[in-house]
Amino acid sequence: MTRQDAIQLFLLSALWGVAFVLIKLSGEVFPPVWVAFLRCFFGALVLWGALILGKNALPPKELWVWLVLVAFFNNV
Repeated sequence: MTRQDAIQLFLLSALWGVAFVLIKLSGEVFPPVWVAFLRCFFGALVLWGALILGKNALPPKELWVWLVLVAFFNNV
């Protein structure tokens, strides 16, 4: 394992662990529906940022209906 791999693994672990702490804290402050909404909102922001930084394009509009359906059923 290279040093860069170790740093990336550490950052991934830190982000993963912080998510559970934030869920616990937000569960005490917000109702469950708001916690789910906020998680989706901030997740979308992170993914949007990764899309822009990676200079990738959005999927074609023909796939959007299917992607929304998959996202909906995965969250249910």
